[in-house]
Amino acid sequence: MVTAPSKQGALLRFLMERQTYSKATLDVIKPKLLEGGVNNECLRNASLMQKSYGFRMVSGWLYIAKPDLGSAQFTQHWWNYDSAEKVFYDLSPNIEVNAIHVLDLGLAQFASEQFGYLTVARSLLLRGNQFFSLDYGQEGFDIEPITRLDDQTLFPPRPHHGTRIT
Repeated sequence: MVTAPSKQGALLRFLMERQTYSKATLDVIKPKLLEGGVNNECLRNASLMQKSYGFRMVSGWLYIAKPDLGSAQFTQHWWNYDSAEKVFYDLSPNIEVNAIHVLDLGLAQFASEQFGYLTVARSLLLRGNQFFSLDYGQEGFDIEPITRLDDQTLFPPRPHHGTRIT
């Protein structure tokens, strides 16, 4: 039987392990949730907010505890920051009620430098003491155990569709 990490324990473990590799300081933030975005299109929603309002696109994670499954999920996510008002905004609909936003600007920096455009990284699952990467494959999800939360593991070299940096 797999022991579920506590909600705080899973988040702290993720923050400590990911911070080792991120060029920017990770932070837990609480954005204002807005209506009007497209479901499952966080990158496109953030790009729309940037073009419409000039709000900077920021990267990070949605953390969702899954105690019934004995796991914790970390989904890479995009939202926006209004530097004039010092407020974060998330236009993506259907964000789970208990999801916690974790700011990880290192993701955007790496994607920009590595690919020349912004894209979405693999999602992560923490089950017991093991992290797994989750990615859409030809026949459903590809799930692989991983030992590092570095950018190269989170953004494996593969064809991506993303948003060009302008």
